[in-house]
Amino acid sequence: MDTKIKMETKIGVKTMGQNILEELSGAVQNLEEQAKKMKATSYKSHLPARVEDNIIPTPDVDRAKGDLRNDVGVVLETSDDGFYKIWYQW
Repeated sequence: MDTKIKMETKIGVKTMGQNILEELSGAVQNLEEQAKKMKATSYKSHLPARVEDNIIPTPDVDRAKGDLRNDVGVVLETSDDGFYKIWYQW
């Protein structure tokens, strides 16, 4: 009788583990969708920087109360991934 109880608990744990994995994979998919929406919203509100741009707007999320609204620098390069190489004189 003890072996039957142990077998049932093992099966229950396995099922519970599978449910947890399914929930985690669903959470990952939801986070990826949310990231895509955030990037699309960001692209709509902020124009992409071009090479030789001098003033770059800083998003409100990335700056503190005392920081400037814009960064003064020169965009030297842009990459295909959406990253920029910026030169600052400080």
